[in-house]
Amino acid sequence: MSRETNAVKTMSAIAIILIVNCLVPSLEAKDIIRDKSRDGKFALRITKEDVGWGAAIINLKSKDDVVGLEIYQNFTEEAHLVWSKDSQRVAYFEPDRRGCSTTVYFRKGSVLEEV
Repeated sequence: MSRETNAVKTMSAIAIILIVNCLVPSLEAKDIIRDKSRDGKFALRITKEDVGWGAAIINLKSKDDVVGLEIYQNFTEEAHLVWSKDSQRVAYFEPDRRGCSTTVYFRKGSVLEEV
């Protein structure tokens, strides 16, 4: 191969690496917000953290955590909330390598308490 061909291949590889390095951190920094309560006040937020993932039920207006949740690292896409019709009760389903666990919370004002 000629020196020019090698130089073009090297420059192309460097450009691809730079593009990937610029895009990937911005994709990882985004929160996933889903499973909103029926009254629109709360939701599940899954966040990419420095080490692994984090999850919380959040107040949608303030974006503050209401309840911190456990999340098994390999099953983040399958974790979800199921809300009662009146948004006063919620079940958090957390899959893990052994199956799953479910935690139920009752709402008292702006707070959710585990039962």
